[in-house]
Amino acid sequence: MSVTKAISIARKGMSFDIVRQSRLLPPMDILNSFLQCGVDDAASEVTIEWQPFVLDENEYAEFVRICRNEIGVLEIDGFNCADYSDWFSKVAVQKTGS
Repeated sequence: MSVTKAISIARKGMSFDIVRQSRLLPPMDILNSFLQCGVDDAASEVTIEWQPFVLDENEYAEFVRICRNEIGVLEIDGFNCADYSDWFSKVAVQKTGS
């Protein structure tokens, strides 16, 4: 059930546009810090909200497998970040080459 929720959030939320564009995926601890926040922006200035949750190792592996099936090759890299906001910022900067 948690994997289904995480995939739905990844499909709808704008934060995962960075994942799709960069082909980089956060490691489990950083993804979980994102899933624990319970909110993300979606298309058309809509906000999506969910009950905060985390994925365990098996669920994370399933999440990665589904994302790779839908997006293609994805590299997992934490960039020495402590949480999702740092990670998404760092990946966005790297993606633009700034």
